[in-house]
Amino acid sequence: MSSMERKARILQVLSITILIIALFLYINGAGETVYFASAVIAALGVLLKWSMIDHKIKKQERSKSE
Repeated sequence: MSSMERKARILQVLSITILIIALFLYINGAGETVYFASAVIAALGVLLKWSMIDHKIKKQERSKSE
């Protein structure tokens, strides 16, 4: 596993964890608080970073196979 794959896996787990925290906040009635909004925004940012790294990995794999 390369370092980029490791970073992508860590970011994926982190985003899932943040989304679970946001879900618990929503269930406990904190759906309209700053904490909930911050958790959702953070999760979206982490997902965006993960997708960028995942795209780079796939692009490198395609260039190696050609």
